[in-house]
Amino acid sequence: MRTKIVFHVFMWYTLHFLFGFHQFDDCIEQGAAEPAALAYAAALRLARRTRAIVRQNLAWALGYNIVAVPLAAAGLVTPWVAALGMALSSLIVTVNALRLARIPDR
Repeated sequence: MRTKIVFHVFMWYTLHFLFGFHQFDDCIEQGAAEPAALAYAAALRLARRTRAIVRQNLAWALGYNIVAVPLAAAGLVTPWVAALGMALSSLIVTVNALRLARIPDR
């Protein structure tokens, strides 16, 4: 439970200060809260997409290392095949992370 609270506080500070949402505080006080609400909702969607992709990348890297490292340590895989597998794994993680750059349809 404490980890969840710390995460939410961290996300609030990140969204509020790093992305400039503190600029909207004056707008909210003046009654123009809609732009702030829309920006906050968009940032939350981006944060959720980011978290999902980070989890996918971590799962891929963990799965790859659980399979590949023992095979390489046992000498069942030649060094060039291990290097190729590691390069492909890094490429997969990078391409998956680049999905964040594309704008979703909704």
